[in-house]
Amino acid sequence: MSARKIACVALLAAGSIALAACDSGSTAPPTQTPTQSQDNQGGSSAPSETSTSAPKATEKYEPATAAAPAKNVPIPTMPAVAKNNSDDGAKSFAEYYFSLINYSIETNDVSLIKKVTTRQCQVCGEDIIDPAGRAKQKNMWQVGGKHHFEVIDVYKTANNRTVVSLRYKVDESEFYIMKYKPEAKLESLPSTILALNLLYDQGWKVDSIVGES
Repeated sequence: MSARKIACVALLAAGSIALAACDSGSTAPPTQTPTQSQDNQGGSSAPSETSTSAPKATEKYEPATAAAPAKNVPIPTMPAVAKNNSDDGAKSFAEYYFSLINYSIETNDVSLIKKVTTRQCQVCGEDIIDPAGRAKQKNMWQVGGKHHFEVIDVYKTANNRTVVSLRYKVDESEFYIMKYKPEAKLESLPSTILALNLLYDQGWKVDSIVGES
């Protein structure tokens, strides 16, 4: 495994994939891809959590544009099967986790993804959770950068551990603090393989993320 970086965003870091922050001058935009952190749940720089409230049924989802951040983003729901300690459960959970990555990108809300991520996942903390927290503090939003994914293999390594391999790609993206004035731009990421190392402890959690070299 080796590090891979696109623009100023760390997309793959030694043995990990990174939903990384990007620095434009003194500004640190939100994430675009998944690197390993000491504490992704506390997050070294993440702000305190706020509760996540579901959009009302009458509120229409509006994707982010150069003029404004996304509004009324649907909150991912964990399927019942994703709670099972089985191959099907691990596969379903991995798909749910990627939906949380996309949700975190659109909203800068990491309260849900933190609940299903261990403190040992450095990639998750440094490149998904912490960057989204910094972006939220700066009122920064991301346009684009959606992660498209497909599970390609599930392998149980122990009674409470499973590795889920996925193929994924990321759309190009732009970051804004002021409308119509992008702080940074990221090119799309072509199809890439990564593995989610899952730990089962009364439910699945991502324990580490490893990307291909």
